[in-house]
Parts: sequence; C-alpha cells; structure tokens
Amino acid sequence: MGLKSLHANLQNELVKIGNKFGFLATKEYHLKNLYPRYSPIVDVVWFYQLSEEQSLAISKVYDLWRYWKGSRALYPYVAFEITSLDATSKTIMSEIWNLKLAGFRYSFNVVPSKNPKHPDYMHKERAERIARTLKHFSGVSDAFVVSIEELKEAIYNMKSSPIKVLSTRKPTLFKIPHLRDNLHNNIIHKLAEFGKKHGFIPMVEYTPSWLKKFEKRATFIRHDVVWLLELPVDTEIQFKEFLRFLGINPVRDVNPIEVLAFEVELGAFNKHSIGSVLNLARISRRGVLVIENKKPNLTETVRLISSNRVDVKSVTEFKELFKNLK
Repeated sequence: MGLKSLHANLQNELVKIGNKFGFLATKEYHLKNLYPRYSPIVDVVWFYQLSEEQSLAISKVYDLWRYWKGSRALYPYVAFEITSLDATSKTIMSEIWNLKLAGFRYSFNVVPSKNPKHPDYMHKERAERIARTLKHFSGVSDAFVVSIEELKEAIYNMKSSPIKVLSTRKPTLFKIPHLRDNLHNNIIHKLAEFGKKHGFIPMVEYTPSWLKKFEKRATFIRHDVVWLLELPVDTEIQFKEFLRFLGINPVRDVNPIEVLAFEVELGAFNKHSIGSVLNLARISRRGVLVIENKKPNLTETVRLISSNRVDVKSVTEFKELFKNLK
C-alpha cells in the first residue's frame, strides 16, 4: 500500500470506529476561529454532540465555543494527526501545537515506526522526545504519540473483539455545599441551577478527580462551578478499551467531561484573577470569568492570555439571564 493510500485508509478507519463509539467523527476537519485566526486542518476528529438544551445554555453564557453542527454544540473529544511520510522535527512540533490550540480532550500524533533503512526518518521514539520536550515547557497535556502499526493493531482488535456492556454506571450526583448568603455565592447557586436546568451535572467548589493522580507537592485547584457531562456507558467503555489496546493511561478522566467551568471574581482584577483565568484555560480548558466591571480591553486581555478559551461576563449580564430561572 502506498503512503497516500495508507494515510487515507487510516483516516477512513478512524472515522468508522469513532462513529461506532458514539462520536460524531469526520476527517480533514478545518479548525475555525482559533486565536488569532489561525485555522489548521486536522486529519481526523471525534466530537461528542451535546443536546439542544445543553447547547442553548452554552450559547447564553459563553461566546467562544468554536465547534457547532447547526444548533448543536460539539465537544472536541479526540483529534488525530497522521504523519505517514518522512517529517521534520518542526513538522511534529507544529502538529502537536495545532492540536493543543484546538483544545481537544485527547490528541494523537500517529507516526511510523523506526525504519532500519532510513534511521533518520521520523519515528515514534523521536516523536515522543519532541512531545516530552513540549510538555516540559507547556504543562499537563494528554497528547500521545503512537506508531502507525500500533494504531492499526488497535483498530483491528476493536473490530474483531466487540465490547459488551454488562453493567450500568451510578449517576454523578448534584450537591451544593452550604454557602453563606452573599452575592458571590448567590451567583454560584444560580449558575449551578442554570446548568442543571439545561441538562448538565453542575458541581460547586469542584476539583477534578484526575488531578489527584499527580505526585506529592501538587496544589489541587477548585473551580467555583463546573458543568459536567457524562458520556453514555458504551461510549466510555469502548474508548477505554481503545486506549488499553494502544497501551495508554491518560491523565484526564475519560468520563465525566468538564464542559464549562466558572470562576466568580467580584473584586478588582488582579493576580488572583489571573490565576483563575489560567486555571480555567489549563485545567478545564474552557471557562467563564464572572466580574463586576466588564471592559472591552479586559475581555480582550483575558481571551489573549487564555488562548481564546476563557470568556468574560459581567454580574449584570448574569442577573438578566437568571431573571426567568425558577
């Protein structure tokens, strides 16, 4: 099989298996509205399609959601870049950064195994060194390097060994801790109620459980509010099995998904607020900073330092939104 045919065949197989898992899978996907308007094309992407109600809620509170199909928001779950030709280190670096900028929960760089006849060609071990270097400078990222052979074997195993769902999952419970009655906590309560009304699982004072996988000397952040989404049981199990066949143990949980996080900062915008912005952008990937005095320059600054992942809303905007919430 020629290199171009191999590339196309892998794309088609990944689309099929993504759709089988319950994702909306497509190839040659043009990423749009990335800051500052750079829009690469990704070989294969798997989205999870949110409900109409969930999509409506996102559109009301967050202006930066990039991925839609009609009126339905698409959660960017997995992206693949396939390098079946000889590639330079800079090419692999750019592919990793493209996927990082795109904001998918998991990303895979697929490269050839080492070729004894051409030892200087790009191969898995070399690509892994590049990925580790970028991770060292940019922090936690569930970006994985796999060889073409490993991916082909995982696809074969998934096709030849159908996964049977034998058990159900206990639902994640919505529970608000006791909070004092003040403006800050009232906004938190309303955000949680608004998320619940539109089909999310809202959590207050939320720390992602996957952060606890880190070694000692890690400070566990807490978001004021997070809207969680649980994948169907069969989607979760099949994707976990796919990762197992690839020999991958991700840092971030496969399920549930932190769709949108909120930080309420009612004081002056200062270094504490900057920390909130970075937590939203790096930990939960997408979020909203709620402040009292919203100004265009401040909004632009927050979007810039968060790579266009954190939006800014004023208390007044949320009060208008919550008027009809009962």
